[in-house]
Formats: sequence, C-alpha cells, structure tokens
Amino acid sequence: GGLGKHLEEGCLWVRVECGNAGNGCTETPLRKDLPVHEAICPAAVIACPNEGCGVQHARGSMGVHILTCEHERVTCLCPGCDTRVLRRNMDAHIESRHLGEAVQLLQNAWSNVARVEERELSQQRHATDTPTTWEFNWRAEGWGVGPYFVSET
Repeated sequence: GGLGKHLEEGCLWVRVECGNAGNGCTETPLRKDLPVHEAICPAAVIACPNEGCGVQHARGSMGVHILTCEHERVTCLCPGCDTRVLRRNMDAHIESRHLGEAVQLLQNAWSNVARVEERELSQQRHATDTPTTWEFNWRAEGWGVGPYFVSET
C-alpha cells in the first residue's frame, strides 16, 4: 500500500524515465531532478528559435539545423561589411551591394595590367630586337596574385 504508492507517485529519490524516452532519451534521473533534466534533454523536440522558421528538431541536433536555417540572421561574408541579413537573402545582398564593387575592382586590375603590359612591351621593343619572354605579377587587393606570361616571337 503506502510505500508502493509513495515510490510510484511521490518519492523524489526514485529513478524515473525521462518524458523524452519516446524520442530516444535513455536517461533515468531522480524524480527530484527530472524537471532540470527535461529542460536540457537533447532528445526533447524544440522549435527553431529563428522567427518565421517553424522547423522542429531534437534539441541535440538543433545546432546543425541552425547552421543552414534560411531564417538565421548572419553577417555578410564580404570583407569589411558587417551588415546582418537573413541567410536566405545573402545572395541578393551580395549581388545588390557588392557585385558592382567586385566588377569595378576587376576592371581596375585589368586596366592596370594592360598599362603595365603596354609599358613593358614598349620598353622591351626599344631595348632589343631579339625575341623576348617576360613574366610579371599583379595584385588586385582581395583577389590574390596571378602570374601572366607574354611571349613575343
């Protein structure tokens, strides 16, 4: 009677099954610790915290979802831009805000390369009448270095 009922219903020192056992939790905390465990249980199904998402995952795998959630607010990937946009809007942000800048950088770099080539070719033609090969490197900030070879025969 009394002891059995106490152990089954009210004893705080008996081990009990987690309410998320059906989702795969194998923990059996003391009844007194059950509320704390269930508040952090990795098997508990929770909603994505990003506004407008509505996806539900086990708490333990929610971090993986958030890494790709289209409703997550993220910082722009472009150096020097600290704008925060929804992940799903990142491409549009980059296109509207940074694509023109990138095209301008490339155009400036190619103009500089053309001027250097023209100057080098002109100087080399005046210096010798023998066939020559040059190697020159150029750098456009943020775009790296590229060797370009010109042969004149």
